[in-house]
Amino acid sequence: MYAQEPWYNRLDEELLETLQMRKVDHPAAFELMTRQSFAFCPGAEQFVVKRTLRRDPALYLGGYLEVHRGIHGFLQSGVISVAYEVFDSLEQVAQQQQQQQQQQQRDTADPGPGHLMNLDDIERDGAGKFDGAGRPVSDDWIQQRRRDYEPDAREIQFFLDGRGAAPVPDLAVDGCPIWGTWFSWRPRSADGDGEAEDEDEESGDEAGPDRGGGHDESRPGRG
Repeated sequence: MYAQEPWYNRLDEELLETLQMRKVDHPAAFELMTRQSFAFCPGAEQFVVKRTLRRDPALYLGGYLEVHRGIHGFLQSGVISVAYEVFDSLEQVAQQQQQQQQQQQRDTADPGPGHLMNLDDIERDGAGKFDGAGRPVSDDWIQQRRRDYEPDAREIQFFLDGRGAAPVPDLAVDGCPIWGTWFSWRPRSADGDGEAEDEDEESGDEAGPDRGGGHDESRPGRG
């Protein structure tokens, strides 16, 4: 078994060794993963989840994976959450731009007049707001960003297609590391001989699935 975490120290490594687990450094865990692997990813960052799913492990334990069609018709997922800084007026945009120039001169980072909103919140409450370039947060603005992130949602859809999934029961233990997680598995009938290939860059944030293992991107979607 292997464990990858950028903040592991020597004491963590020694503990892992007592559990017959080997610490590896990024991105080795992704390269070691195959279609027969069990991936344990509680509370993982988005890029870790996406890169793990691209390896198509047989078993996955982590956050809830879901895909749906949004109000604009684009495939989206709660796993993909991106925050945007928006402003209530063009005056605030100008104030932010002026403040950024002053901060560059002073090498500081003071909070500006804008506030962060994800796309779901912007769709609901973004009327009359502007982005950092002074563009109105319109339906076209929202749809462009939904379009940009649709490939990420499609990757999650490919992973879920034909799999079983169930929530992990609440163990009623304080600080339980798997609280709120879900277990996903590939039925034996869906197993193949091939293994997924990984041509991702080290950042793991590229769009476009590189699935391998007999997955066909032309199959009907689940969204």
